[in-house]
Amino acid sequence: MVDVDSEAGPLRVALWRDSWVLAWRREGLEASEEVFDVFARGAEDLVPPLVHIGMSEQAAGTLAQELIAERAVMDREEARG
Repeated sequence: MVDVDSEAGPLRVALWRDSWVLAWRREGLEASEEVFDVFARGAEDLVPPLVHIGMSEQAAGTLAQELIAERAVMDREEARG
């Protein structure tokens, strides 16, 4: 899980090894409303749902790239065990 502050507000994002990405709006330290659940092999798959929740195309692209990179790091760390 990754907490991010975006131009669409604070989000909690779950980055699953099987390429699913779930996002919830965050209120304080708690996740509240789910805003999307999407299969995302790459950053380009995350841009449309991020734009849909209120981010600009540029900000969505940047955040999507960061999230996919974070998932790759998490996957490598888990593989090392």
